[in-house]
Amino acid sequence: MPETRVQLADLEVDRAAARVWRGAHEVRLTAREWALFDALLGARGRVLTKPALEEALYAFDAAIEGNAVEVYVSRLRHKLGAGVIETRRGLGYVLP
Repeated sequence: MPETRVQLADLEVDRAAARVWRGAHEVRLTAREWALFDALLGARGRVLTKPALEEALYAFDAAIEGNAVEVYVSRLRHKLGAGVIETRRGLGYVLP
């Protein structure tokens, strides 16, 4: 059974409720932002490739833009903090 409560740096994540808090403040994520973040959480410590992350976005519609992963990673970094998601050049993204 997957972990439902996760502590990640200064963030508290409730995967079952799809909610994130920094301290006492909730960080609001869109459904697509959550889908990408949850995929990274599920693979925490392992690099996920761009195609693997695109799979998380396919649930919303069949066609996604070529740079969708980069757009959503950028939005997540803005909301959650720049150091939360690391880029592994040529490989993909990882939650350390």
